Amino acid sequence: MFDIPVEQTTKNTLVELMGTLDTSDQPNLIRRDAIASLESRGFTNANTGEGILALAVATHPDIPDRVYKLVHTDTQQDPYLVYASWVYENKLWEKNPHFPRIFEIVHSDDSPVALVVMERLTELIWEDQPEWIRDDYYLVKGFLYSDDFSYQMVNKDHANRPLTTAAEQLTEYCSDFPYNFDLHKGNVMLRNDLLVITDPLCS
Repeated sequence: MFDIPVEQTTKNTLVELMGTLDTSDQPNLIRRDAIASLESRGFTNANTGEGILALAVATHPDIPDRVYKLVHTDTQQDPYLVYASWVYENKLWEKNPHFPRIFEIVHSDDSPVALVVMERLTELIWEDQPEWIRDDYYLVKGFLYSDDFSYQMVNKDHANRPLTTAAEQLTEYCSDFPYNFDLHKGNVMLRNDLLVITDPLCS
């Protein structure tokens, strides 16, 4: 008898959990039940930020380099899945390190909940960041909010070409969608000392 890899076991647990959620409830009740179910299965709730739309964000001690996100498939409620699917289907992290690595997306057409398995990144603590990280943040924000000239005041010595390319790609991709950019300090994270765009859209 062969052992099932930890990654597969963890995914199976989450897929089983998705099938038990009463998605007719209000989002806050679904979130409460999802978090309780995750914690009872050995996951740790990582959904601690204010205003997070994901139903649940969790980590597991057996796979410390990944984050598991249960998200809405209703993209009018939360367009995160649109962005994550674009990054995943095109493997954008292989071409540009400012996109997150997404290992897998699991959902079915008849389910209102999807599972996104993403690399575990570090929260951006603004007060702790060096000036060049802050400049990178304002650089990408300047491209996404090009009509706001206050974001154009960037030290060009620190202009990061791959980051500029990522912002240009995102702007072009989203030009045909009815979404708004929602880039703020909670929607970017760090991979070591590199800025990663994790959740830049809102409905």
